[in-house]
Amino acid sequence: SSPQSIWSTTSARFKTTSSHHVFDSSLHHIIPCKSFFSSFGESKLRTQSSMINREYSTNERQASTENQIPPQRSESLDDYEPIAQQLDPIENLPLKNSNTMREQVVLLGTGWGGFSFIKNFDLTNCDLHIVTPRNHFLFTPLLASACVGTLEFRSIVEPVRRARKEENYFYNAAKCVQIDTDQKLLRCRPVYDREKGDYAIRYDRLIVSVGMDVNTMGVRGAEMHGYFLKELDHARKIRYKIIECFEKATNPRLSIQERQELLHFVAIGGSFTGIELMSEIHDFIKEDLSNLFPELMLECKLSIIEAGPQILSTFDKSLQVYAKKHFRNEHINIYTGRKVVEVRENGVQLDDGSNITAGLVIWTAGIQSRKLFHHGRSGGLPLDRAQRVVVDEHLRVKGYEGSIWEIAASIDTAPLAATAQVASQQGKYLASFVAQQLEGKEPNETNSFTYSHRGTMAYIGNYKSITETKEFKLRGRASWVLWRSSYLTMLLSIRNKILVPLDWAKAWFFGRDVMNFKS
Repeated sequence: SSPQSIWSTTSARFKTTSSHHVFDSSLHHIIPCKSFFSSFGESKLRTQSSMINREYSTNERQASTENQIPPQRSESLDDYEPIAQQLDPIENLPLKNSNTMREQVVLLGTGWGGFSFIKNFDLTNCDLHIVTPRNHFLFTPLLASACVGTLEFRSIVEPVRRARKEENYFYNAAKCVQIDTDQKLLRCRPVYDREKGDYAIRYDRLIVSVGMDVNTMGVRGAEMHGYFLKELDHARKIRYKIIECFEKATNPRLSIQERQELLHFVAIGGSFTGIELMSEIHDFIKEDLSNLFPELMLECKLSIIEAGPQILSTFDKSLQVYAKKHFRNEHINIYTGRKVVEVRENGVQLDDGSNITAGLVIWTAGIQSRKLFHHGRSGGLPLDRAQRVVVDEHLRVKGYEGSIWEIAASIDTAPLAATAQVASQQGKYLASFVAQQLEGKEPNETNSFTYSHRGTMAYIGNYKSITETKEFKLRGRASWVLWRSSYLTMLLSIRNKILVPLDWAKAWFFGRDVMNFKS
């Protein structure tokens, strides 16, 4: 059966006495011949201004069919990387940090683990070099809110260059593409002026915190036609695409079927990212776009496709049931036990052969290790079956104790999930552990890393969320207040703690931004 419209029970049905529509040239959208009442109780009476009775020519009909969603491939810095065997010898590259006698500590990545290390590390006895193509730390729990304009992009980032003020703190806008563990050298590929070639950085102590990458699981078309949500640029593309779909749907040449296709948004993956993103899109449409595009509300649909038997599988069963019931009440379609076998330009194909047409498909289904650990680029670091670096209980890489550590890696004694909580605690632990070694102190071997779980939260839309900790379970509005207040206190700078509440207040009083600056 076709997915249920979000507003099919709350919006008045369009009823026309003929196949013609009224086009209001001042408002630029189609209006049915009879007046209607918009969603959510506010009456918006439309009047006829003119009748368009002319027939489209053959060329005009052909032009209307070409007005489809163009495929967009997710761009990545990995796209231009050759494998390690094709690289020139790394020792022949110019050294960027060769003129110092201080101990050289190099950190790869500025995610949760890396930024936690930066903020807590003592720079007294060393130089700290940051190597990452991303010059900011991203507060990922609020990334879904930035996709719809609830928060501005700059409100949830923190500049890496401003993280420390010491003179022996250096940032390199580059990506590490190869590790030479014998020479203790890193091949760095600059983000800008790539044609100038790579350069090398020497390390005495190396902290690897490159995080995880998107895993499309070999699904055809996922990279070509799907949208991801791990970086700020991903959120910007999704935001532009949503507004673009609504603007395209106002074209009077489009049929109802074409508008329904444009305004169907699908998330693949029923974990935290997919659920929170669909919840934010639902609020965006319900609270803002319904007032600007009331005639399109009946065509809007949201769907979540999960291969497992339940969405939000890490939560307690009672909270899963509550979330699923909430989505059903909000008319968000949930497909469980269904696998996507192909992502197409205009939708997805499921494992049972059925097709779901959509204007926007967002892939949130899985993660994998970065390409740095593929094809021998990592210099022989021990990897598990998932291509994650294997470390001991002190986060030291096996075989390289004292020189290489890894954050959010695979601890052989107690494997942990690659989450922000885990990485943040590991970064803080390593900052203290490595600083002790640099001071000449022998670290306490009994003081191994211990993860302390602080609970999980997920926003499910309409100012409701679910929360689960060791002490209690919470749901509804009270949980939403806890969700917002918790993330507000977790923000790392005073700047962010000021900007985020201001953005919340701005969205509450003036609505979310619907402007599209994409040329």
